[in-house]
Amino acid sequence: MLEQCNYVERYLHDKTKSLLTATLESTADGILVVDMRGRITYYNQKFVDIWHIPDSLLSTKDDDTVLSYAIEQLSEPELFIAKVKELYSNPSESSFDTIELKDGRIFERYSQPQKMDDEIVGRVWSFRNVTIRKAAERSLKISEKRYRQLVELHHAGIWVINNEGYTTYVNPAMAEMMGYTAEEMIGHKAQEYTDAEEKRLFVENIIKMRDGNKDILEFKLNRKDGSKIYTTVEASPIINEEGVCEGAIAGVIDITEKRLVEQDLRHSQKMESIGQLAGGVAHDFNNIISSIINYVYLIKRRITDISHEELEDFVDEIRTSAERAANLTKSLLVFSRKHVFEFNTVNLVDIVSRMKILLTNLIGEDIELEISLSGDDLPIYGDGNQIEMMLMNLAANARDAMVSGGKLAISLKKVKSNKNFIKLQSVQKSQGYALLRVTDTGTGMDGEIIKNIFDPFFTTKEVGKGTGLGLSTVYGIVKQHKGYIDVNSELNKGTTFSIYIPLTDNFITNAESLSRCEPDCGKGRILVAEDDETLRNVTSQLLTRAGYEVITAANGEEVVKLYSENNADLIIMDIIMPKMNGKAAYDKIIKINKDAKVLFVSGYTDVYLENKLIKDAQFNYITKPIDVGKLLTMIKEMINC
Repeated sequence: MLEQCNYVERYLHDKTKSLLTATLESTADGILVVDMRGRITYYNQKFVDIWHIPDSLLSTKDDDTVLSYAIEQLSEPELFIAKVKELYSNPSESSFDTIELKDGRIFERYSQPQKMDDEIVGRVWSFRNVTIRKAAERSLKISEKRYRQLVELHHAGIWVINNEGYTTYVNPAMAEMMGYTAEEMIGHKAQEYTDAEEKRLFVENIIKMRDGNKDILEFKLNRKDGSKIYTTVEASPIINEEGVCEGAIAGVIDITEKRLVEQDLRHSQKMESIGQLAGGVAHDFNNIISSIINYVYLIKRRITDISHEELEDFVDEIRTSAERAANLTKSLLVFSRKHVFEFNTVNLVDIVSRMKILLTNLIGEDIELEISLSGDDLPIYGDGNQIEMMLMNLAANARDAMVSGGKLAISLKKVKSNKNFIKLQSVQKSQGYALLRVTDTGTGMDGEIIKNIFDPFFTTKEVGKGTGLGLSTVYGIVKQHKGYIDVNSELNKGTTFSIYIPLTDNFITNAESLSRCEPDCGKGRILVAEDDETLRNVTSQLLTRAGYEVITAANGEEVVKLYSENNADLIIMDIIMPKMNGKAAYDKIIKINKDAKVLFVSGYTDVYLENKLIKDAQFNYITKPIDVGKLLTMIKEMINC
C-alpha cells in the first residue's frame, strides 16, 4: 500500500514538473531561477538563446559565472550589477527595469522572489526581448515630435474640434490669426467665432463633414478685436479605430489680403472700363439726340406746308428715338439690378411674335430671320418690356457676329427640368420652363471670351461701337425673372443662347392691355408736383387736354400749401423734390386729409426708393419715362375708385 502511494506521488510530481517545464519552454521570455546560495536551479532554452551562453558555463550551475558572461554584453553593466546586488540584499523585493545590450537589443527585466510556503528559497529572473517594440515607440515619438513641430510651425491655421463642436486644439498660427492665445480658444465652440450670417452654414457643413463629405469653403471669422477676416476652411473628420467620428480637424487660411487685392483689382478694372462705357453710351445717345433734333428741325422748317401724314411720321420717329434713350437708361439700371421692374403675367409667345418686324429691321436684310414658336401659350410672371429688351440685345449681338450675313434662329417651347438641369441649377423637379433659344451662324467665341461675356463692361467691339452692357443686361433680366441662361459657342460656326424662364399657372390679363382713356374723357382736379419745369408744363398740358383741371407745384412745400387751399381729387407727385421730398409732403398731406389720393412718380432706382420709404404696397407708383396711356388709365382708376 505504501509503495502504491509512493508511485502515485511520483507520478503526480513528474506530471506537474512536465507541465511546468513545457509551459516555461513555450514562453517567449528567457527564464532563470537561482537559489539563495547563488546556484542556478532552472533555466529555459529561450534564456540560453537570448544571452548566447555556452553549455560549458551553464553546466557549472554557478550564477556568478553566468552573470560575468552576461555583463560583457551590456551597454551599462554597472547599473545591471547594482540592481542584482540590491535585490540579493533584499530577497523579498520585486523589480522591473529595461536593459540595453551592446548589439542594440533591448530587454525588459522582471524579478520576483521564489517562495515555498512563506519561505523565500530563491529568485526568478525573466528577460523579454522588446527591441522591435521599443524601436517602434521611439519612431512614433520622433514622428509625433516632427509632426507637432510641423503643425506648430505651419503658417496655416490648424483647428481641432470634438463632436460637440468645442475647440480641443489650435496651433499658434490659428491663435494668432484670430488674435487670441491658444488657451483662450480651447474649450469654446468653433461657431462662436463665425460671422452671424454664416453660423447656420457652418453647422450644416460640420454635419456633412461627419458623414464623410469634404469640401473647401469660405467663412468670415470674428477676431478678438472685433475685426473680420475672410478664410478658406478645409475640414476632415477624425475617425477612431472603431470607425466612429470623434470630431474634426480643419486647415484654415487667411485670405483677407487676397480679397482686398481682388476688390482693388475689380475697382481698377471698373475704372478702366468707364472710358469704354462713356464712349459707347455717348455714341448711342448722340445718335438718338441727332435724330430728335433733325426731325424737330424738319417740322419747324416745314410747319406751314407739312402734310398730316408726314407730321405723324416725324412725331413717330421722335417717339421711337425717345424710347431708345429710355431703353438705354433701363439697360444701365437692369445691369446693376436696380431698375424697377413692372411684373405681370405675360405670354412669351405673344411677345416674341410681335417682335418679328422689329427684329427684322434691327438685323438687316443680309441676315435671315427664322422664328419657331410653341403652339401653346407660355405664360410667365415678368416684365414684357424687359423681355423685349433682352431679345433686342441678343439679336443685336448676333447681328454684330454676322458681318457678312447669315441666319438668326429664334425658337420658343415648353420644357420640364431634367436630371442634368436639376443638378446644375438646383431647381424643382416638377417645374415647367419656357425655353427661349437664340442661335446665330456668326463668328462664335472661344472659351476665354465665354467666361467673360456676362461681365459688366466686357466687349470685343471697338471703342465707341458698344457699351459692353448688352449681354450683362440680358443676364440681369434673366436673373430678375428667376431664370437661367446657358451659352454654347464654337469658333467660325456660331453661338446659341438658351434661356430658361419659369412658367406660371396664373395667366391673367396685363394691366397695360386695359382700354386706354380717351383724350377728353377726364373729370376732376389734379395737383401736379414736379420740380422739372419742362416736365411739369408738358404733364399739365397732357392732363388739361385729357379733360382734367390742373394745378401745378414746383416743390414739396408748395404742394402741401396748394393742397390745403384747393380740393384736389388726385395728387401726382415726384418723390425727389427740393425743400421737401415726396414722402415728407405726403405725411403732411394725410394730416390734412387722411383719404388723400397720391400717385408717386420717379426715375430713381428701387433701392433708393426703399431708403426713402416709398416702395410699399399702400402707395401707387409709376416710373419715368411715363407712358401717357398708362398714366391716364391709372388716373381714371384712382379718381373713380
